Amino acid sequence: MKQKSIGYLEIIIAVSIWAISSGVIVRWIDQGAEIIYGVGAMAGFVFVLIWLVSKKQTKKISESYSCWKELVLIGLFIGLNNGLFFMAMKTTTIANAILTHYFEPILLVLIFAPLILKQKIKRKHIFASSIGFAGLLVVLGSQLNSAALNFGVLLGLMSAVFFAWYTVIESKLATTTKIDPIVEVLYKNGVPALMFAPFVISKFASGGIGPDDFCKLVFFGVLVLGISFVLLFRGLAKVSSQNASVIFYGEPIGAIILAWMIWGEQLSLGVIAGGALILAAGCLAVRDK
Repeated sequence: MKQKSIGYLEIIIAVSIWAISSGVIVRWIDQGAEIIYGVGAMAGFVFVLIWLVSKKQTKKISESYSCWKELVLIGLFIGLNNGLFFMAMKTTTIANAILTHYFEPILLVLIFAPLILKQKIKRKHIFASSIGFAGLLVVLGSQLNSAALNFGVLLGLMSAVFFAWYTVIESKLATTTKIDPIVEVLYKNGVPALMFAPFVISKFASGGIGPDDFCKLVFFGVLVLGISFVLLFRGLAKVSSQNASVIFYGEPIGAIILAWMIWGEQLSLGVIAGGALILAAGCLAVRDK
């Protein structure tokens, strides 16, 4: 098998893991969002650290010290992003949570890229944003007076803000330094692990995490925040990020379908139509000529 084909396969497997995580695993673990993400980030951090040690690449960690402030900031924002996203998935439907979360590309090209990267807003960005906003209105408008339309939707949108924020800082860092992406993953897990450590310690101290839940949490962390990121890292070394970005949209589609199949979440015509507009807008917003 050619290297490029292997790269696509690795990225597809990583995205499939994310879809299973969003659509199934987060609901499967009977713990709060802060515990799921906190323990998961700890397990992911340990897994990536072991991976670096096994590959004899720990020297790359010391090479990252020159821009530790930016890496910590990325870790902080991804912690807020995922923390809010997991809370949204525990509060509203998977479809509502993930579609509002994937409003990130619109916020990225319309607000954060112009402000931080000084990039100009193009006509295609305005067009994509209009489609995305229309899709969001369709999704939310179809659920007026519905129990599904609750605080979780706002949490999903807030997660999208921090998603776009850390992405644009990460993009700026990538153009000015040569930080190894797998070392960056270490920060992406390490900082959130510290952020949510008080909640995790308190829960353990009160006996609120049994052996069964602990195994599930470690499984989630190693698989989703460890293995999937290593696969993504390996895949992006063989495939351009531009081509890979289209595959990333398999996560929301897969998660929504899995939530419908396994948890019996209802898919209204408004959610399907509005979701299609949001995802199409996202693809258009990040697409090159």
